[in-house]
Amino acid sequence: MIRLDNAQISYNSFNLNSGILEFEKGKIYCLTGPNGSGKSTLLKMIGLQLQPDSGSVSVENEKVNYGKSEYMLRIRRDVSYMLQDSRLFHASVFENAAYGLKIRGFKPSEIKERVNRMLDRLEIGHLASRSLKGLSGGESQRVRLARNLVIDAPVYILDEPSAGLDTRGRELLAEILLSYSKDKGATIIFTSHHKEEAYRLSPDIISVIDGKVSPVPRENVLTGQAEKTGEKLYRFYNEKIDHLYFSSDHEIKNKISLAIDPEEIILSLTEVHTSARNCLPGTVKSIKDTVSALQITVTAGEDFTVLITKNSLEEMKLTPGSKIYLVFKATAVKVLN
Repeated sequence: MIRLDNAQISYNSFNLNSGILEFEKGKIYCLTGPNGSGKSTLLKMIGLQLQPDSGSVSVENEKVNYGKSEYMLRIRRDVSYMLQDSRLFHASVFENAAYGLKIRGFKPSEIKERVNRMLDRLEIGHLASRSLKGLSGGESQRVRLARNLVIDAPVYILDEPSAGLDTRGRELLAEILLSYSKDKGATIIFTSHHKEEAYRLSPDIISVIDGKVSPVPRENVLTGQAEKTGEKLYRFYNEKIDHLYFSSDHEIKNKISLAIDPEEIILSLTEVHTSARNCLPGTVKSIKDTVSALQITVTAGEDFTVLITKNSLEEMKLTPGSKIYLVFKATAVKVLN
């Protein structure tokens, strides 16, 4: 549906090049990266808000012609674009959520029905007539989401949509995005600092660091069964792993997928018994030097990715074939579904 072919933007000393990026109908994509890395700039190119200095952007196999104003207005209206910290108006919650539909010319009766349904879905229907004054940060963010998600668009672009949301708010957002992708066939592109959120929602994660764009493999994602062993504590197992403990506030009964952040795993030369719960014996499979750290692959039934410093590698004298233990807390294990 949307393709960027080496779309490039430069300003001051910063340069962003998209490389070849394709965003297909019905899929969810997550852009990750630190602040100032170029995520928002890339989103603006994808959302047709910024014209690249070179390269091209195509929609439905047609290169975008930025010089045709009526054409640009038409294809931009196929994108529901939520800016990070987008401003709300000095009006009621309902009026803020209805804005996008009003400028698209919807009838008042349809606007009322759509907006009230979305406010209820985001569990802020009781705030419809309220002014923005006195709303919490999370409630204000739900209003911003309502304004964008109420629009029936082929493409949704959301810059940090979960910022300020509590756990329930993030759950509601995830439910809506997954349903839009599955039921409407919408293309959804969002940014997030949270790997857990990225892994849960998107099989396609794109890293943006210092203007460099690259796909990110899903690391330490495991699928298997779980059984409860204590309050909020579960044992995970599959054909390759006998026991791995994780915590969850929700009751878990079915087959599940888990993810463990590589930065939350500690390597130890000896077995340890601490409140960390998990201590898995393994063997170093490979060592790869990356921009920010060394990436160690350890086979402990499944292959696990761990990030350590060069000093740590030298101190432990690790090489492929070294015996090692993976140590991590039960709370470091995130439930994806």
